[in-house]
Amino acid sequence: MKLVLLLFLLIGLLLAGEVWETAAQSQEDPISVVGTIFMPVPDHTTPHVAVLVQAVRDGEVVDTTLSDEAGRFSFVNLKPGQYQVRCQTPAGYVYPVEGETHQVAAGETYQVHFHIAPFKKGTWRHYNTLDGLADNDVSAIYRTADGVMWFGTDGGGVSVYDGEQFNTFTTQDGLASNFVRSIYSADDTTIWFATQGGVSRYGGARGDDKMTFTSLTEKEGLAHNDVYAIYQTLSGVLWFGTAGGVSRYNGKEFVNLTGEGLTRDHVYAICQTSDDVLWFGTHGSGVFGCDGEKIVKRLTEENGLVDNHVHSIYATPDNKLWFGTDSGVSVYDGSRFVTHFTEKEGLVGGPVYAICQDSDGMIWFSTPAGASRYDEKTVVNFTTADGLKHNSVAIIYPAPDGKIWFGTNGGGVSTYDGKGFVSFTTADGLASNWIHDIHPVPEGAIWFGTSDGASRYDLQPVLGTDGSRFVNFTTQDGLANNTVRAIHHDAAGKIWFGTDSGVSQYDPTHHADGRPFAHLTTQDGLINDTVRVIHHTSDGRMWFGTDGGVSAYDGERFVNLTARDGLVDNRIRAIRSTPDGMLWFGTYGGVSRYHLTAHEDENRFVNFTSAEGLPSHFVYDLLPAPDNTIWFATYGGVSRYNTSTPLGRVSFVNFTIKDGLVDNEVNALHRSDDGRMWFGTDGGVSIYDGIAWSSLDTWEGLVGTNVTTIYEDTSGFLWFGTTEGVTRYRRSTVPSTVRIVAVNVASMGADKRYAPSERIPSITAGSYVTIEYQAIDFKTHPQKRQYSHRIQESDGDEPSVARSYLPPTKETVFAWTPQKAGVYIFEVQAIDRDLNNSALASVTVKVVPQWYLNGWIAIPSVTAIAGLLVLFVVFTGRYYAKHREAQRLREEMLQQEQSAREQAEGNANTLRGLAHAVKNPLAIIEACSDNLAMLEETVPTTTHSKDATSEFLQKIREQVNHARQTVNQLLEATAQPEFRLFDLRLELEVLLHETLRRNPDWEHKITLTKQCETIPHINGDADKLRTGFENLFINACEAMEETGGTLTLRMTRAVHAVRIDIQDTGCGIDAEALQNVFKPLYSTKKDRGGTGLGTWIAKQIINEHRGQIDIRSKPGIGTTIYVELPISPEEATPFSDVD
Repeated sequence: MKLVLLLFLLIGLLLAGEVWETAAQSQEDPISVVGTIFMPVPDHTTPHVAVLVQAVRDGEVVDTTLSDEAGRFSFVNLKPGQYQVRCQTPAGYVYPVEGETHQVAAGETYQVHFHIAPFKKGTWRHYNTLDGLADNDVSAIYRTADGVMWFGTDGGGVSVYDGEQFNTFTTQDGLASNFVRSIYSADDTTIWFATQGGVSRYGGARGDDKMTFTSLTEKEGLAHNDVYAIYQTLSGVLWFGTAGGVSRYNGKEFVNLTGEGLTRDHVYAICQTSDDVLWFGTHGSGVFGCDGEKIVKRLTEENGLVDNHVHSIYATPDNKLWFGTDSGVSVYDGSRFVTHFTEKEGLVGGPVYAICQDSDGMIWFSTPAGASRYDEKTVVNFTTADGLKHNSVAIIYPAPDGKIWFGTNGGGVSTYDGKGFVSFTTADGLASNWIHDIHPVPEGAIWFGTSDGASRYDLQPVLGTDGSRFVNFTTQDGLANNTVRAIHHDAAGKIWFGTDSGVSQYDPTHHADGRPFAHLTTQDGLINDTVRVIHHTSDGRMWFGTDGGVSAYDGERFVNLTARDGLVDNRIRAIRSTPDGMLWFGTYGGVSRYHLTAHEDENRFVNFTSAEGLPSHFVYDLLPAPDNTIWFATYGGVSRYNTSTPLGRVSFVNFTIKDGLVDNEVNALHRSDDGRMWFGTDGGVSIYDGIAWSSLDTWEGLVGTNVTTIYEDTSGFLWFGTTEGVTRYRRSTVPSTVRIVAVNVASMGADKRYAPSERIPSITAGSYVTIEYQAIDFKTHPQKRQYSHRIQESDGDEPSVARSYLPPTKETVFAWTPQKAGVYIFEVQAIDRDLNNSALASVTVKVVPQWYLNGWIAIPSVTAIAGLLVLFVVFTGRYYAKHREAQRLREEMLQQEQSAREQAEGNANTLRGLAHAVKNPLAIIEACSDNLAMLEETVPTTTHSKDATSEFLQKIREQVNHARQTVNQLLEATAQPEFRLFDLRLELEVLLHETLRRNPDWEHKITLTKQCETIPHINGDADKLRTGFENLFINACEAMEETGGTLTLRMTRAVHAVRIDIQDTGCGIDAEALQNVFKPLYSTKKDRGGTGLGTWIAKQIINEHRGQIDIRSKPGIGTTIYVELPISPEEATPFSDVD
């Protein structure tokens, strides 16, 4: 008894001392350290949110906090003393001033401010109900083996997303409840859903239209209908965590584990460790370990668990268990808790709803305040300030392609890609967003030439006080000019910069003495001070391409080359050397090849221009390839030249937007180690592997579409310099997947549709077969997806003759009419944005001969037909007499129709004859004009008469050209159309660009706008339709020739037709003229040289295609032409109403 009294007395004294100490501290003045964390953008107002800040005293962390939504943080009631304040970043701790400490005294508030470069890099995408998601509260995410993403929502059911569209399943489809907590696929054909109304199983072969839901509830033996978790053990047994305990299901019956050892029945999470122990996370009772039959272990706050309310459990490959609770995360190694993560350790908040690990080994936590990522050293938090759509994150799912999927409460789904695209701008410390050149150095850095200085980026994190890896050099540091267009690193370690004020040479060894830069200008012998290219040759000379020619520098003196020496143009944009001793110059006048070792008396230059086959004489870059070819980047596309071709037989192969290039103005070239060609254009990046094309733009993650330079580092990262900053890109090697959607068979009987899991019956030869397929791809834009396929006859399990794949196509339907009996295999593979080929999807089709070629059917059929013929002869007489009069009337109608057709053909022949009759005299007139011109040059005459004669000749030629144009248009209008399937959208987009380039004034004055949906190929005469639309485009451009304006091309899909609208903001057409625009030989151009046939011919061509055309115009406002073409002439419908 005395011992008990002494124990209470001791406790009382301790409590009294603690109260006294607290009271004594409360009497002291509050001591605070406050501050902000901003990004170093020009106005320093963009905050860093949820960044861990620590107060350190004597090397020990005494307090931690997170920055709020405004970037603010504070430490209150710190004891007096010396403190360091630091921020945690993935690369380490950042201090306001390295090593600086702050003396904090009583009654003072000390302010500490950080300016840290962004470090949460990556690309975000978002999906919500506007995109087709069932509900914006997403509680479960799962990826099935075929690559499809499944989303369980809180009230909207389940949504399925294949990268192109969402499909939703609800209780109306058989789902037990629209509130879905968990999703799991036990095999390739069955998916399980944990809901508030029980467990639902979605069964059937994958892709089968007949897949159905089966629900299991308390009636079938489930412990409780409110189900939170699904888990399958290594032995294949399914376990369900419910609000009434745990249920084990063997495929036939349930065995429930409730009160037997479980002190709380609400089981939120289930996980199994390698020792076959199952762990159950409960609501309020901690964690229970089960051997499959009974509870064998329990972990609670008493054992070290941070909180007894457990929402999630995750087992890492090292067999550690991570428990997500209301108060944070606890890590258990099988015998003890080794660490905890709470807000004090940098966790963004709590409770922790979900835990997962990505392919890089990073652990992710979802909380109501955002998501946290742990890399074994630091915690990085992500909130709406960083790209999340909503801070309340219910579930996180890492996909094999590196993307992280977040299901949020209220914001739908967000995806984060921290690997693919990472961009850097002035906000990260870059000197300027306009990048001219990128060049590496062996010291582990990359240099960027910009419009406002040179920037050095350290690949390894060598952090400064602002956390930036960039170090900038400008004229204040000794650079000759801040516009740095070219960079080169020589063997001595010196950096050469080509600027707008000459060449600057940077020596890092002289940086400490304040004289690191030396300069070379025209005063030293440089040909021109605007230096755009620097190149080093094996003889040790430096070559500088300038706006005034080329300068070669040997370290002592300059040797200059200009157009006088044979250069095709003095404006140099690229220099490259080849192993055969040739130096190649890309200029604004073409390409010059210079023989370095030729004798001085010899002509060292050979020039190539558009006359030799280049698509444009503006050459921005050139690149020799290992296969003895050279690639040229030009204003008009890309050109490949074979250097082994003898002179006089120039071999250029050109590529433009018609071939797959994203834009014809190409600024930069690069060839990666895998042989792919990368083209930097004004419309983004194009990729070409020799077969297929792909492109990258801002949708994928490029910081800007005007790509000026490309570089690949030793780690395989591609760096794209643009006018909006720099983007670092890692090409994904994870291919997409592709699936057969359906096989459709149209025969004389009926049309049938078969899912890939269904047995496809034998198909009769001659039937029309279409095979539908689709890629499952989350990184390639739906309009950029490509497919390669083939169909070949099979001999048993192997093809009888292997056939090559057809060229890549964007079509998702293969149409086929088999003519020969046999067994055929159709194979298709998807091509993603990185030109990865997916695994093959295939379907086998058996084709049988038509019935009359089958003897077992034909012989009995002939016998039966013979008997029917006898009966037919008997009744033919009566039938013939009764229908003789009807036949006579029918023949008269056919004769009238034939007569009308012959008359129309006669009119067309007459029109052709008239055209040829006019064309022949015009040819004679033109010949006479040429003879007159020759006579003028040979016979002496006065200057006055010669000028008059020249003027007269010019008028003759103009009239000849005008007449020829009229004749050609008449011939085109009467030509017979040749119908075939073609891509109308591509034809019109290319035609529109070509039309604008016909007149330089049009390119500068007219702004082009395209609003084009994805439309199917149409059946028509591509050449004739091109002629018709060319006339309409020219009319629109000429209407804006004087004042300029905007030309808009809109293409939309109607039910059975394609709608094309051509709108200009030109002078417009008055009401009287508008009534006559479709009449032949009527022109609104008056004295501007119009033939009066363009619009009439366009209408005739569109009418031939059973299309419709209409026009609306207001003077001074502009004109809109509306065209509607059927997808095939048989599907022509009345013209839609025009707004």
